Amino acid sequence: MIYLTELNKKDDLRQSRVVMKYEFRKHLEGNKILLFGGLIVAVLLMLTVLPYVFGDGLPKDASKLGSLYLMFVSLIVLVAATLFTSGSISSEFEERTALIIFTKPVRKWSIYLGKYVASCMLGIAFMVVYYAIVCAVSLAVTSSIPPNFVASLGLTILYVLATGGIAIMISSFAKKSSTAAILTFITLLLLISIVTGVLMMNNVNTWFMLDDASNHISTSITCESGTGAAAGVMVVWAAITTIFGYFIFKRREF
Repeated sequence: MIYLTELNKKDDLRQSRVVMKYEFRKHLEGNKILLFGGLIVAVLLMLTVLPYVFGDGLPKDASKLGSLYLMFVSLIVLVAATLFTSGSISSEFEERTALIIFTKPVRKWSIYLGKYVASCMLGIAFMVVYYAIVCAVSLAVTSSIPPNFVASLGLTILYVLATGGIAIMISSFAKKSSTAAILTFITLLLLISIVTGVLMMNNVNTWFMLDDASNHISTSITCESGTGAAAGVMVVWAAITTIFGYFIFKRREF
């Protein structure tokens, strides 16, 4: 009995890998990767060139330079979740491909896991490249790497998982991928911030809010305090939203 269970789990994971493979192919054949890559290039160019155009150039202090380049990381991750994850489930229902996929002997959790992991891996890959470029610029300008650089990258990876969880949860009930994208963007950029703002006005400590935790991505460069708590908050947000999204998806009929 235990042997059969292990075989089923291995087969489910194999199915997830197949879903991941086709999800990667879908993104590679589309324009979203080019669009997001162009966005990152534009952000890096502006952050590098504008200080020389309107000031004395990039900071010579590694901490200040790191903070400059990382202050917009959370917004970039938000765009990644909107582009790569928000339509992962809803597009199957919108394009009626769910009629083909869900009638095959593939478990829904294998499909869900494969799509979530694939979209998050794309976001993580882009952010690792972004951090590598920032590291290279810092070495060229200051001859050193910003402090707590790896900790900041770790927080960014967790933030990708958390925003991906919110995006795939929304995608699990949205009827159209465009609707899912809009709802994801509004939720991450506006709604969560509104809740945080209201709580702060009522003197509530907002350490458990996702946007509050994401602030540590840039501030961890100069102040390591609170990094561990922020990481924990992101893990909880990622776990809860991803699991809740799966149960919505599991009950959804095509």
